Amino acid sequence: RRTILRDLDGQVHIIPNGEITVASNKTKYWSRVNLDIGVAYKENIEKVMQLVNSEDWVCPVEGKVKFYDSWIEKRPRGLHRGVDIVGFHGANLLAPVDGTIAFFWDSVGGKSFRLIADNGDYYFGTHLYRYGSKSGKVAAGDVIGQLGAGGNATGPHLHFEFHAGPVGKGNELNPYQIAHRHCTNRIPIEMPL
Repeated sequence: RRTILRDLDGQVHIIPNGEITVASNKTKYWSRVNLDIGVAYKENIEKVMQLVNSEDWVCPVEGKVKFYDSWIEKRPRGLHRGVDIVGFHGANLLAPVDGTIAFFWDSVGGKSFRLIADNGDYYFGTHLYRYGSKSGKVAAGDVIGQLGAGGNATGPHLHFEFHAGPVGKGNELNPYQIAHRHCTNRIPIEMPL
């Protein structure tokens, strides 16, 4: 995954992992931009675009964050099926949507949550420092826990997954574009928090 830009002199610039966060038009009159959002062929583009364009979806980590598109990245335990949102240890974790949350222990990630949205979509997060106050109904923006580095984590981050539809294998979608759109207090991955 990458962004390729060609300047007016014909020079090609390749930016890895779509790390562009701001674009400015410095031409006198007009400019044209072709925007290409990378989504795998098997993914449900309508579902991804619905959530990208949603005004109700909330970034799951409060405060300053950084992340990149790590979907299907090779890891020691297999392919990575989520996005790792890095933030400050102890930062509040927020429900991204209305739904019902349950907390549990995961052998790889430690303290974890499962959120079933009111529309049936399924969210999973792990590496929590603390659980939220209780399992049950939550509204988008409610505090559901605190960011940590539990389990096999090497630093404080939320491993975050999105599954379109009910709990089960095969319906996971890359949450990067959704988080990219809604986590607006974001800095480049290579910068320190």
